[in-house]
Amino acid sequence: MRCWLIVCTVLFLFIARSAQAVSVPFYLRKPEISADVYLIRHGEKIDDEHTGLSPAGQFRALCVENLFSQPEFQIDAILAQEYFEDGHRIRAYDTVKPLADRLNLKVDHHCDRDDAKCVKKSIKKAVKKGARSVLVCWEHDALEVIAEELGIKGVEAPSERFDLVWHINNGRLLRTFSEGCPWLD
Repeated sequence: MRCWLIVCTVLFLFIARSAQAVSVPFYLRKPEISADVYLIRHGEKIDDEHTGLSPAGQFRALCVENLFSQPEFQIDAILAQEYFEDGHRIRAYDTVKPLADRLNLKVDHHCDRDDAKCVKKSIKKAVKKGARSVLVCWEHDALEVIAEELGIKGVEAPSERFDLVWHINNGRLLRTFSEGCPWLD
């Protein structure tokens, strides 16, 4: 009898440990971020020697404003990477600032470029305050890491593409589409 109890206990522990390794299907997972999250890249730059947006990047900022001010998106919160006083890393902020002004929103830009955990935490905070749709504008290499932090693996942000939008909800990539900026995309 004692031997049987030991076998059952070992078998139970083995099954319990194995179950932890199996991923839970998305429809059974507790929603981590139950809001629409749109990841975009900052607008075009002049070159590596200059800060700020090029004329094409400024035009893209207007396209972002026009696209994400449409009723189907209903952006409630906007995040952009932190920038420096000397203007370095300000392109993400400059890309979404016209939209923020139009929607009467503040751009949350306190997260460092390389701090994906901060971005996730900020999105969660915005959702907790009632946001249902969050726009995140960042440097392209960091977008891949942010997507992974949000549960999406395999997102590629090609260096030559400034127009891609990744639409994420509850750890799932719903679609990838172009901003559709005339004369640029």
